[in-house]
Amino acid sequence: MLAQQGVCIWAIVNGMGNREVDMTMKELLLQARVLVAVSTTWIFSTTVIKLAVLALYLRIFTTPGFRRWAVSLMVIDVCFGITFLVVFITHCNPVSQQWDPVPWGSCRSLTSSELSSISLNLVLDTAIVVLPMPWLWNLRMALSHKLVVMVMFGFGFATIAIMCYRLDQTVHSDPDPMIATARIGLLSNLELWLGIIVTCLPTMAPFFRTNLLPGLSKLSRKLYGSSAPSSKEETPRVQLRTFGGSGPPVSKDNKNYTELLRVQQYGSVAKQRWNSCTKAIPDNGYVTRSRSYCAFVHA
Repeated sequence: MLAQQGVCIWAIVNGMGNREVDMTMKELLLQARVLVAVSTTWIFSTTVIKLAVLALYLRIFTTPGFRRWAVSLMVIDVCFGITFLVVFITHCNPVSQQWDPVPWGSCRSLTSSELSSISLNLVLDTAIVVLPMPWLWNLRMALSHKLVVMVMFGFGFATIAIMCYRLDQTVHSDPDPMIATARIGLLSNLELWLGIIVTCLPTMAPFFRTNLLPGLSKLSRKLYGSSAPSSKEETPRVQLRTFGGSGPPVSKDNKNYTELLRVQQYGSVAKQRWNSCTKAIPDNGYVTRSRSYCAFVHA
C-alpha cells in the first residue's frame, strides 16, 4: 500500500493529471513506466486488504458455516490477486514495450484488463461486505449495538459505490489518456483507503460506544418515544434495608425492620394489616412493623 502511494506521488510530480499535449516526451515515457507499477501495486494492495477483512471476520465469528464461507472467499481473493498480477505485468511483451518499443513487441488492450479486474473485484467486495450481515443480525445483543456493528461493516458499501463509479469512468473514459488515467487512479486510491478504514473500524469500538450509541438512543426516543419513564423521571425508589447490609442510617423507631413501603401507595393494605403491626406513628403517616413482619414507612 505504501509502495502504491509512493508510485502515485511520483506520477503526480511528473505530470499526471495534465493533458497529453501539454506533457513532454520524457514525462510521457515516465507515465508508461508508472502505469505498470501502479497496476501491480494496486492489485496487490486490494488483495491484501480483502484478506485482512476476512481474517478479522474469522476472529469475530466462530460459527463453522461462517468460517467455511470466509475461508472460501480468502482462497478466491488470493487467486484473483495472483491472476491479475500476472495480467498487468504481462500487459506488454516485452514489459518495456510501452516506453522502449521493439519491432516485434506487442501490447494487449488495457481497457479490457481493467474492466475484467474491476468487475470481479466488485463481485468479491460485495460478497465480503454482505457475508457477516445475517450472522450479525442473529447475535444476542441489543438492537442498537447490532445497528452500530452493521453500520461499521456496512462502510464497505461505500467502497462498492466507488468501484461502480470507477467502472463507469473506465467505460466512458476521457478521450485524453492522461486525464482518464488520473481519474481512474484517484478512484482506485479511494477504494483502497476506504478498505483500510473498514478494516480498522472494529478497533474504534470504544469511540462508537461513547459517541454514536448515545446519539442513536436519543434519536430513537425522539422518533418512537418511550412508554417507560426516563432515568430522571423514574418513580421514587423504595429502599430495602437488610440486617448487616449497607444503606442510609436507620432511625431508632425502624432500625429492626427489613422492608419499607409507602403508606400512600399501599394504603388499603396498610389498613388491613394495621392490627398486625407492632407500632404506629400517626404524626407522620408511618406504619412500622416488627422484625419478624414487614413495615410500611414513607421512604
